[in-house]
Amino acid sequence: MKGQLFTTDVLASVLIVTIIIAFTTWELEQVYNRASDIQFEKLNSLATDIAQMAVKNILANRTMNGTILANSINESRWDLLTAKMDALIIPPVAYEAVLNGPTVDTTLSEIGNGGCSYAKTNAAVARRVVYYYGGARELSIKVCA
Repeated sequence: MKGQLFTTDVLASVLIVTIIIAFTTWELEQVYNRASDIQFEKLNSLATDIAQMAVKNILANRTMNGTILANSINESRWDLLTAKMDALIIPPVAYEAVLNGPTVDTTLSEIGNGGCSYAKTNAAVARRVVYYYGGARELSIKVCA
């Protein structure tokens, strides 16, 4: 037929190419999302492990009247936590550790190696309840990349 712009075979081939491009794009997006999930899982595991290590080994064992208090922290060992985190976490991964006071707005101590800015794409936070001078406080370890 004269004057027909697209024949059925051209239309079918364009449709097939469009479907192939769409599925390829979808698969690439799935790979990117899975890579992001894997990175988050690694960061979450790292944050959880460091928080557990901080509470149980590094900052632990504050004594009161000669008795060791469970989950209590010794603030004089905060520098040791900084050194351990600097050794474990290397850039481009960054970290922040915050010991919150009796209210959420009160920060008693904070350390970090450049901090987790808003430019970071993935972040994980592990929180532990600790005892600091007789009161419950929150130790937050944030790891981001």
